[in-house]
Amino acid sequence: SILKERKLEIIKLIKKKKKGKEISDQLFINTNTVKNNRKNIMKKIKAKNTISIVKYALKHKLIKS
Repeated sequence: SILKERKLEIIKLIKKKKKGKEISDQLFINTNTVKNNRKNIMKKIKAKNTISIVKYALKHKLIKS
């Protein structure tokens, strides 16, 4: 897969409308790690925003709708 498991976990939580702090608390990672992962995901798939990340993941069947 183009995206690693941790990044997919973050995308799933973004899809559930979780904010950075909520994601970091749930995954037991630093808030900056969430921000960096989100930024790296956007760069990798050429997404303009977090909505585009979720749309990409759904379109490519990386996460379930």
